[in-house]
Amino acid sequence: MAVEVDLVQGSQEWLDFRRTKRMASETPAVMGLSPWQKPKDVVKAKRGENAKSNYAMRRGQELEPLARDVYQGIVGILRPAVFVADDYGCSLDGLDLFNELIVEIKCPMKGKQSELWKQAENGEIPAHYAVQMQHQMMVTGIEDAHLWVFDGEVGIAVPLKADKQVFQDIRSEWDKFWSENFE
Repeated sequence: MAVEVDLVQGSQEWLDFRRTKRMASETPAVMGLSPWQKPKDVVKAKRGENAKSNYAMRRGQELEPLARDVYQGIVGILRPAVFVADDYGCSLDGLDLFNELIVEIKCPMKGKQSELWKQAENGEIPAHYAVQMQHQMMVTGIEDAHLWVFDGEVGIAVPLKADKQVFQDIRSEWDKFWSENFE
């Protein structure tokens, strides 16, 4: 059963929480799908080594509140949230007031010229973002999510439905990863 946790994303308490849980943002690396992170990076993070921030990450963090505000004009009020269910956790960029929609925000460096923007225009979600969003839906029990790709002014929303088979795949890969690295 999912429980919302009162944590401020980016705080030391949030970082400590992330070290003890199987987090959605780490799932692409655990499943071998992340273009930026390897499983060994997740091991380091769980052992307390914080990842280095880069310009693209900082840009995304800076644009996220504006992206959320713009998207609120479409779906209504959104708020960041942190959830936990057993060993699994997730930090949501946006959750609607009725807890029926998760919004995952991405602000690609090249905006409308990025590959991600082009995929969103075609209604596609890259596998590494799709498993992150599936993990979020698995933890929260929410059935619908949108990937919101934002260029700094406008965005494209791509819907994704919960898939219980993907949930099983996520759990299987995390169990294997955890047993190989922490037991």
